[in-house]
Amino acid sequence: MKTFTIGLEGQAGVGVASSIEILAKIFSKRGYFLYSPKKYSSQIKGGYNFHILVDNNQEVVAESGEIDFLIAP
Repeated sequence: MKTFTIGLEGQAGVGVASSIEILAKIFSKRGYFLYSPKKYSSQIKGGYNFHILVDNNQEVVAESGEIDFLIAP
């Protein structure tokens, strides 16, 4: 299977981190390996956050450099 990368970005406090954690649990329960570095530019509500979730049916140790699906509410 090809590595699939999901990017999720938005303002701090709107659920970006929670959403990526939910997606990670879904993929994990289906048997996928995950890699999810988190990039915080601000911990204050209204700041900008960006998270990446990389999944594959084999071990994942780094980002692929490409985003297959971007969610930006």
